[in-house]
Amino acid sequence: MPTGQPDAKHLKLNAIIRQADADLAVVIHQALDSSQLSADEINYEQAEVTSLGLHKSAASFSVTSRYQTVRTFLTSILSNHPNTALDTLQCTRPDIAEPEVECAIRLVAWRAPARSGT
Repeated sequence: MPTGQPDAKHLKLNAIIRQADADLAVVIHQALDSSQLSADEINYEQAEVTSLGLHKSAASFSVTSRYQTVRTFLTSILSNHPNTALDTLQCTRPDIAEPEVECAIRLVAWRAPARSGT
């Protein structure tokens, strides 16, 4: 029976998402710094997904480094921010002898929209 109040499952989900949500840009820049990586340009998108009652932030960028460094960078983000998902990862190596790969990455973070008065 609808009461206009969110049920316990949704309250728990919103709490988890809010707790884990730091601004996606801050999360990415901190992880880049700690991994000693750099991204020349990061493109951000934001959208409200009203059917889910959530806010979606996405970031697309490229990094060039050894595969293990890229993997550590992504693991750091994904293990510390459970509301963030790896949407796209495409790595290329121009030459087999090259130790570095160039990876195009797209991360998506979900959170409950800010409520007025909270």
